[in-house]
Amino acid sequence: MNWLIYIAVFGCVFAISYAVWSLYGSGVSLVYERFRRKRTGFFLLVTPVLESLTSFNEQYIPSASKYLAHIRAKLREAGMLGRYSPTEFIAFQQLAGMAAFFLGLILILFPRAGVKESLGTGLLFLFVFSAMATLVPLMPVDSAAARRRRDIIEHWPFMLDLLTISVDAGIDIVTAVRRILVNSRLNALTEELVQFINEINLGKSRADALRDMADRINVTMVTAVLNMISQAERLGTPLAPVLRVQAQEFRQKKSAYVEKLAMEAPVKMLLPLLACIFPAILIVLLGPVLIQYHMSQ
Repeated sequence: MNWLIYIAVFGCVFAISYAVWSLYGSGVSLVYERFRRKRTGFFLLVTPVLESLTSFNEQYIPSASKYLAHIRAKLREAGMLGRYSPTEFIAFQQLAGMAAFFLGLILILFPRAGVKESLGTGLLFLFVFSAMATLVPLMPVDSAAARRRRDIIEHWPFMLDLLTISVDAGIDIVTAVRRILVNSRLNALTEELVQFINEINLGKSRADALRDMADRINVTMVTAVLNMISQAERLGTPLAPVLRVQAQEFRQKKSAYVEKLAMEAPVKMLLPLLACIFPAILIVLLGPVLIQYHMSQ
């Protein structure tokens, strides 16, 4: 029951702080309208706070910051760079840290909440709790990046076959990609190819567009193929044999990758077996024996 009271107090403090912040903020309704399609639920509710934190980050975080480049790379790999800017994502992290800070502060100020140690231990708990909360927004980004990489690896061999057939027919690779995209379903790979074509249309060279595509995808096997295509175009080598060989090698590497995942599966299953399944089996097997032994005493 005490936990419900503490959570209610935290919610009231957060709501009052948010209301005061929104009351003195300028153009809150315009901010809501700007992000209404982009955010839903809780993220739309805290939009004025996020916008203020984003403006603060854009003003005080250097554009050459390594952490900013790290966040930009993660968003690019997850396909979220168009939806969220790096400074905006850092604002999500700051908001999570602030919420964890206030919740941890309530746990420290109310000894019944479970934190009964000295002031130094309480401050250490507060710091660690807030630091861990800032890492929470990175979890869905990493999951989205992993799903995107799996999707690209799955569709890449078939795309190479289509490119090989098109280049064999005498079509250059950019025109071939355009024709393939017309009849292709939307997935992570076609999104990257659409961006590749858009960069070509804006005047970027093929080599630079291929390099940027490799940086966005960040899959070693795909990067090797894109580098081979760029090198073949630079040296004037026919692309069709290169694409055919690369498609075969990619399928072999994909098979080896799948075999590696299959060999890792038993090791990953060991912890759930020990933690969940074996205790239940022991209870079923040894439970009646222990009950009979206890009744016989």
